[in-house]
Amino acid sequence: VMEAMWSRFLPVYVRLRQLLAQGNIGVTRLMTADFGIKASPQTRPRLFDLALGGGALLDVGVYAISIASMIFGAPSNVKGACHIGPTGVDETCSVVLTHPRGQLVSITCAITVATTLEIHIMGTAGRIRIHAPLWKSTLLTLIPETGPAIDFHLPYSGNGYQLEAVEF
Repeated sequence: VMEAMWSRFLPVYVRLRQLLAQGNIGVTRLMTADFGIKASPQTRPRLFDLALGGGALLDVGVYAISIASMIFGAPSNVKGACHIGPTGVDETCSVVLTHPRGQLVSITCAITVATTLEIHIMGTAGRIRIHAPLWKSTLLTLIPETGPAIDFHLPYSGNGYQLEAVEF
């Protein structure tokens, strides 16, 4: 029912939802996320195989899209561009999601380029940084418009999949 969305249940994302609900960054307006890994057909063949669900957007971009959905709900408009590599999968991809109340999400993902692997959520009174690696982060920084930044160290045991099972 929820395969691959286990990251939503990590302590970092539970705290993110709490901070947003409390209005710690004001009205949430923007999100940027990038999830790029450097792989090749030789090192990670599945990522480059259409028949096995390969490609940047489906394999790694889905994590950022899931978090955007968690924060803003369904988008009202989707724009995208990608580079299709020699095996037929999208190797690099950019997506812009527009949401009904004017919020924007910009996502870049790749399977041939390493990126910062972070998410930034910006509001009218500050921002929140989900530190790398975004799909299994244990560090969130709240950066208010005024005052010092606050780090939240949120470790968990195991691989984190058990948190999704408990939530289910």
